Amino acid sequence: MAKHYLAVLLLRLLDIMKTDEAVSNELNVVMLGSPQKNILFEKLCQAATKYERHVHYPDVHYLTVDCNGKQELLEFTDPGLAHTGGREMAIRRADLALLFYSALSLNSLHHLQALEEDLAFKKNLPLRLVCDSDEVVEDEEDGESTGISSVSEGYESDPEREGRIRRRNSMDKIRKAHEDGGMAVEQVCA
Repeated sequence: MAKHYLAVLLLRLLDIMKTDEAVSNELNVVMLGSPQKNILFEKLCQAATKYERHVHYPDVHYLTVDCNGKQELLEFTDPGLAHTGGREMAIRRADLALLFYSALSLNSLHHLQALEEDLAFKKNLPLRLVCDSDEVVEDEEDGESTGISSVSEGYESDPEREGRIRRRNSMDKIRKAHEDGGMAVEQVCA
């Protein structure tokens, strides 16, 4: 079921690409915001037919997806939240900006507010706001991430990407599910 939603998201991204005046076979997407974007990006990589990371730029990723029998290329860039020339260039090249925030974190909204000036440079840039309302706790294995650096820093290959951030249900959610006799998210998605 989760793959179905990811396929719909990928198709909507491709629809944006096809409605653009300059017909292109590549869509440049910039991802900005809270660390929850890592989880969606991991799932997009799994749903794609092919994944590649740029050889020289660790924050640039290429996903190839099949759309009605035609291979389409999506370039995802995650320049991080720090105000850098790389972030400005990624926004200027973008055909679409995905802005991520957490419904449970006011700081994640403040991070997006700080992007307003850079986003204003690109006229008519389609924006999609993605909210993570899941009550989960995120464990970062390295413990060094500040949420300001690029999501892809340190990625050398696909195996290292797995498990970078681990999500687990919050104790409140586990208790409520147990009291209500409900199922955990992992049971529903499996």
